[in-house]
Amino acid sequence: MLRYDRFIVFDSTGVMLAIWFYYPDVVVACLPSNDPYVETNPRLIIEVLSDSTERIDREEKRLAYQSITTLQEYVLVFQEHRKIQLYHRAGEKGVWELYKVESSLALASVGVLVLVEWVYEGVGV
Repeated sequence: MLRYDRFIVFDSTGVMLAIWFYYPDVVVACLPSNDPYVETNPRLIIEVLSDSTERIDREEKRLAYQSITTLQEYVLVFQEHRKIQLYHRAGEKGVWELYKVESSLALASVGVLVLVEWVYEGVGV
């Protein structure tokens, strides 16, 4: 589970109304979390897109996740066709770059290379 702290909602008097949580499909962290129930230091997050989640995963969650200082990569895996997109934090300024993955997915944040055919093996796409 990954909590995104900016989504604490207050009313006009300053009373906290809600805290929103996101549940990534895959999260990898290399540092310990401050909270046993919430991952606070993700390095890699992967979301598998569906018709019902695609807009939120591609827009809302992406922007929220990319504001987390420890996050290095955000991956979107499409269900309906063989397509993977990789957002990678690059350079000293931490600018996010988007890559279309062709045959292999190089996850520099965790030192892993994954073939696209492995991701879709047995899926029929």
